[in-house]
Formats: sequence, structure tokens, C-alpha cells
Amino acid sequence: MAQSTVPPKLWTDLIWSPKSTGADPSVENLGSMRFDPKHFVRAYTLCRGSGRTDAQCKDSLDEDTYITPANPAETVFQKELVDGMVCMMTFRDDSKCQHFSEALYKKMHWEPPKPTTGETLKAKWKILTGSKQTV
Repeated sequence: MAQSTVPPKLWTDLIWSPKSTGADPSVENLGSMRFDPKHFVRAYTLCRGSGRTDAQCKDSLDEDTYITPANPAETVFQKELVDGMVCMMTFRDDSKCQHFSEALYKKMHWEPPKPTTGETLKAKWKILTGSKQTV
């Protein structure tokens, strides 16, 4: 078996205090994560008890809604993530694929541009005069 790159005494640090990246985890939410290990057993038993067959019950099992919701970034930014992964698989050099990480970081931490002084004055003038035309 291959030697682990991280010694066992540092495994908890990987979860609770990971190195900063473009996709930092919500460490403050890690303690509130939930998991119901009996969900599927309970749902299957109730289904079988209602007289359905094994195949019907397996096909009708619902997703566990009690779990902590997953990070939406992988669905919202799927194209950006896949493009970055394809680049890394192709070139195997992070310096050639850094622009994907930077673009994803900018999209995840987007802030609206602040209006310039001219735009602010025009907006105030429109409000004061009730004008709908541009000044």
C-alpha cells in the first residue's frame, strides 16, 4: 500500500482548517451537517409494508431531505469547473490552466460595479426633476 502524503495526525486539519483555495468550504457549517443513516431502511420498510414489490420500492425511494444541502457551486458553475478539469487532464500543468481558476473565483465573488460620480448626479437629477429622459 502506498504511503499517505498527509500524516494521520493532520487528517482533521484537512477538514476543519484547510488551506485557502478558490473554492473554500463553509467551515462554520461543518458542525451543523446532518445525516440520517436509517432513512432508506425506514422508507423501504414502509413501502414493503404497504404491499408493494421489492422492485417497486427500490424505484420509488425518495432522496433524504434531512441531509445538509450540497454546495450549489458544482451545478451553478458546471461549465467553468468542467473546462478547468479538462484543461488539467490535457496539459497537467496548473500554470496553463490558472485562468480557469481565476475566472471561477471572480464569478463566485462577484460584486456589482460602483456607479461613477457622473452616473450618480444624473440619477439624482432624474429623481429631482421627475424626468424620464436622459440628461
